[in-house]
Amino acid sequence: MQKVKIHKKIKEHLVNFVVVFAKYNNKWLLCKHKERDTWETCGGHVENGETLLDAAKRELYEESGAIAKNLKFIRYYSIEKNKEKSYGAILFADIEKIESLPNFEMEEIKLFDNFPKDTTYKEVYNTILNKLIIE
Repeated sequence: MQKVKIHKKIKEHLVNFVVVFAKYNNKWLLCKHKERDTWETCGGHVENGETLLDAAKRELYEESGAIAKNLKFIRYYSIEKNKEKSYGAILFADIEKIESLPNFEMEEIKLFDNFPKDTTYKEVYNTILNKLIIE
């Protein structure tokens, strides 16, 4: 079992990944990975030398073709599993436009009126949405 916690502050060098909750025309933007059957937000690892905002912009585009008009840092979070802890950054994007889906790991994007209940990282997303009320 894993524990998910929200943090106001951590040492930024500990952050390994970003997760981007995104809306386009007031609908949630989620994507489906080529190797999974569930929906997920855009996100991924922060590359060497990248800022959190740069990583979020890159992941958002690579995984959905979306370009944000506003991208806002919300909070940090941690996941603890088997006594190992990893840290991520939570961001919110207001999407300006969606271009063609780049040919990376995602096969489809979809817009949802409500955030779906059956997602890839359900426990993480539920904790974030319930504690931060991004909607």
